Amino acid sequence: VDIVEKTDSWLIKADVPGVALDNLELNIEHGTLQISGHRSEEKEEEDVKTHYRRMERTFGSFKRQFTLPENVEESKLTANLEHGVLT
Repeated sequence: VDIVEKTDSWLIKADVPGVALDNLELNIEHGTLQISGHRSEEKEEEDVKTHYRRMERTFGSFKRQFTLPENVEESKLTANLEHGVLT
């Protein structure tokens, strides 16, 4: 996650590769932004047996929370998901 303070706004970028928009949820409550989601494990074909030598990509649920500055106007928050980056 990258958090950038600009002159008149804040920008949060979160890498969520392989997570579909349907599997992401954004909530704001009491000045806290919560990003949660689920990355599904890839299924292998029945006739192909795979032996992982190393597996670094994680699967399952995740959740991150960020306390927003007091001057943030929650009604002006926007979100965009493009190429695995939530902005």
